[in-house]
Amino acid sequence: MSNHAMESAQKSSDFPPKLEAVEVDLINLQEILRKGKCAKFDVRPYYDGDLLDLTLEDWRQKWGDSILFTHGLHQERLQEIEDHFASLKQGDPIVAPKPIKKKAASRGKAAAITLAELLEKIKSYEGHRRSPIWDREFESTEEGMQFYRLYDSYAVTNVRTMPAFSFNLDKICSQWKSVFNFLWVGPSSGGMHFDEFDNFLVQIHGTKSVLIYAPELTPLVDGDHYVKKFSGTKPLAPSTLAEHEYMKYLPFTIVDLRPGEGVVIPAGAYHSAYATSFDSISINSLLVPRLFRGPMPYLRHLKPSIFVCWSIWLSRKLYSLFGYRLIKLGPYEFV
Repeated sequence: MSNHAMESAQKSSDFPPKLEAVEVDLINLQEILRKGKCAKFDVRPYYDGDLLDLTLEDWRQKWGDSILFTHGLHQERLQEIEDHFASLKQGDPIVAPKPIKKKAASRGKAAAITLAELLEKIKSYEGHRRSPIWDREFESTEEGMQFYRLYDSYAVTNVRTMPAFSFNLDKICSQWKSVFNFLWVGPSSGGMHFDEFDNFLVQIHGTKSVLIYAPELTPLVDGDHYVKKFSGTKPLAPSTLAEHEYMKYLPFTIVDLRPGEGVVIPAGAYHSAYATSFDSISINSLLVPRLFRGPMPYLRHLKPSIFVCWSIWLSRKLYSLFGYRLIKLGPYEFV
């Protein structure tokens, strides 16, 4: 497709394409992932637990003491952003500056928080809606600072750390060696990245929108695990398109998720998951293949997933024998 044709398509009412829910089973799921496609599906036929029926108060009572880890920014980085916003002149785009120091670019140390504490934070935003900021600039410096401060209001943990917590979709993913489920709670900011493994994102409570690029576009978008060429939360904003014009012509899909809906995301596909409600609760299931059956998109980036598979296998063996963790990933602990 020519640049002119692609740009015309993106301006049409049919773009971006919306995914309708499809039936997923053991056979067509493998076909979907083999082709590097994404698919939206109804979770209920494959899940017979009660998570989808729980209120936030139920979550508090059942797992309020469970520890999650926030994704806050370094205070130094927050101060840097605030100082930059204060120096902007009228008419300047309200965008975060590139980090002055390498340390300031990284997120702060993951801070432990109980689920009950996190839900109390979220409660203050009850009834408020959020809209994705992929294609726009902040309307004010106040909106910008609120966005970055909210990094401390969403958190993650491996569900194995939560007592009597059960979630599985064995009816459609039993052929994988392991499935690791990570619970995400709160207003996720939508940082664009790709995962090393094929995975599901299932919405349990609240709402979320997911922007997805096909895995074959990964080298064109950026190529790094987390996007570094531009802000991963604003891939389609005017400031991004002015500096990286090629992003105008790359097709993408937007998937809107409500409770009980999920999306299949192939390995290597850039995606941005943005919570459109503050009370969003999602489960991200990473599908770890059997040894020697790693997903091809990751191999393209010179980080063979077979190595990751062996590392996970060895870590679990060492832990079962000696209580020693080979992979120490904090909230992302695979053991």
